[in-house]
Amino acid sequence: GKVHKCEEELAVRADRQMSSGSQRSGDSMKTDAFVWPQHYHFPPFFTKQPNVETNSMRVQMWKDLILNYCKHSRIFVISVRESVASSPLFGNDAISRRLQPSDANEILHLMATAGLAEWYVSDGNKLMVHWRKPSEWASKLYEWVDGSGQLDSVLTLYEIREGEVT
Repeated sequence: GKVHKCEEELAVRADRQMSSGSQRSGDSMKTDAFVWPQHYHFPPFFTKQPNVETNSMRVQMWKDLILNYCKHSRIFVISVRESVASSPLFGNDAISRRLQPSDANEILHLMATAGLAEWYVSDGNKLMVHWRKPSEWASKLYEWVDGSGQLDSVLTLYEIREGEVT
């Protein structure tokens, strides 16, 4: 609930501050369009493959696509049923293809098992995507605190998000 919301807000703020260094809170975020990989336009990418090796490669490409799309779009939580039904991440209207919900769930469960995501609520519908692992966020936050001369200081989330050095 509230803890995850704070983590999301902190992660967004930390990434904004640390990825560019020069960006201030009032600056606009990067608005470049997401560049879909070539395989996103290949119909078999959206279909489970009978060959185990081929399907394993396809699943890995899906994991990479989900992480890259979420990172680019600053998405931290995926509402699985809604996203699979309507998000461009799981369907390419130009080729009339959409990943089947069972395939999407399998891929998302594999991501959670691999530590690339975790289930946000127990109903299996919301997934927190770790396009940056928690340990990476911790390192980035530490670097920012150290670089801004605030090491050994107690900071509130408000100060981190809206303070003078952010």
